[in-house]
Amino acid sequence: MQFKLRPFNFKDLDSLVNYANNSKIAANLTNQFPHPYKRENGEAFIKMATQNNPITIFAIDITGIAVGGIGLHLQKDIHIKNAELGYWLAEPFWGKEL
Repeated sequence: MQFKLRPFNFKDLDSLVNYANNSKIAANLTNQFPHPYKRENGEAFIKMATQNNPITIFAIDITGIAVGGIGLHLQKDIHIKNAELGYWLAEPFWGKEL
């Protein structure tokens, strides 16, 4: 199974909400990741993820479907020279060779 990284877009909304609405995923991410994950959360996320130039947050795409996300979250204030790397992958793909 192969994957690619690409920018999120609003065509990803249904798969994003479907896969992100998982308490096992939310339990392993920051408190900013909501659970339950609703359509309005997905809309806000895609809007935020596509506003940076250059793009720093990408969809993990398998066969044209967004099944997770990965991104660099640039820090501010005294941590401005740092970035946090975060990612999540939909549970059906856990433990699989990609």
